[in-house]
Amino acid sequence: MFEFSKETLLREMLEEIGRKVAVGKLLWVVENFFEYNEIRHHEIGFYYQMEIPELEDQQDFVVQEDDTELLFHWENVNNIDTRSIYPEFVTTDLLLDTASIRHIMLDFKNLNSTV
Repeated sequence: MFEFSKETLLREMLEEIGRKVAVGKLLWVVENFFEYNEIRHHEIGFYYQMEIPELEDQQDFVVQEDDTELLFHWENVNNIDTRSIYPEFVTTDLLLDTASIRHIMLDFKNLNSTV
């Protein structure tokens, strides 16, 4: 709270992946309604274009978070299976390469569901 979303990204990416990022243009503002652990949520997300300037050739890298090892891997957007990315609109919009900001409203989804 009380932090601009771009500043939050700079801080969180440094904390989470240990690397400085360059935050680019705002791509999407997303309103998402979902249920998790029997609690209904209304999430508002700001999705920005970002780059990791110190990362050459988009090579993979691993970050340790508590007991979990996280692999960061880049894939050519044209080779991505649209069913493997969440939220689903991300891949479609990246393929469209739109220049304008979109306001996206996602239907209510139960995240406890196994479907």
